[in-house]
Amino acid sequence: MNYPVGLAPDWVAVADFNGDGIADLAVADKATGTVSILLGYGDGSFQPAVNHAVAGGPVISLAVADFNGDGTPDVAAVITYACSVAILLGDGKGGFQSGMDAAEFSIAPFPLSAAVGDFNRDGKPDLAVVAEYGVTVLTNVTQ
Repeated sequence: MNYPVGLAPDWVAVADFNGDGIADLAVADKATGTVSILLGYGDGSFQPAVNHAVAGGPVISLAVADFNGDGTPDVAAVITYACSVAILLGDGKGGFQSGMDAAEFSIAPFPLSAAVGDFNRDGKPDLAVVAEYGVTVLTNVTQ
């Protein structure tokens, strides 16, 4: 089955965004600067995409973690032209605050992808973003 998600989807991440125990999808679209959320039914099919615009241009990669410690997954969207990463905070029901209102952090020029880890061993997720000229590590991104 095919699910429309913008003009040039480039990255996908999996998490349970609505807390029902079923895998959902987050898809980055580099052409429209959106993050699309597709909630799973549990039978291998998904609801139509709900798109969240992200300020600053193309979204080229995603990372998922509970960045604000509320027990629900959030999405970090790497934004190429803005040289930034936006954190879209999940509401636990499959929704996210407006991508235009997301917390945004500056990173090294020409970012490519992100990974989550606890780099400072404080028990909270941190974010490493690789860029063309280096790696930016953001600790406690929404704290």
